[in-house]
Amino acid sequence: MATQSDFAVVRVDAHFGDTASDISTSLPFVGSLKNVNFTIDGAPTDGYILINSFDVDDKAHQVQINGKDLPGGDLVQHSGADRWQTRMRSIPGGILKQGLNTLTIKRHAGEDNFLIAETVVHWRE
Repeated sequence: MATQSDFAVVRVDAHFGDTASDISTSLPFVGSLKNVNFTIDGAPTDGYILINSFDVDDKAHQVQINGKDLPGGDLVQHSGADRWQTRMRSIPGGILKQGLNTLTIKRHAGEDNFLIAETVVHWRE
């Protein structure tokens, strides 16, 4: 059988931080953690994720899928840029699974306030 690919748009739509009033946004303030579920119908192997973020000051925040950290730096640091930026991270085999998957964004302790809008999870099966 030939390899094919698929993707899921996973809407995080959240304001992470220690102060809800730090960024003027219509996105809901979630504090330090947000989990978002998405479903994969096929049998995934490896893939990648595109993360759309705004005003990230700290590179220690975590992005996890199914409780597993992704390799490399998770969010691109672009403090004071006042613009959205997209980062791509690889997803090694064994992290994605058929059925229900969970994307977790964990804010590192400190004063960083940032936004995550949508992400796109792309995989091969």
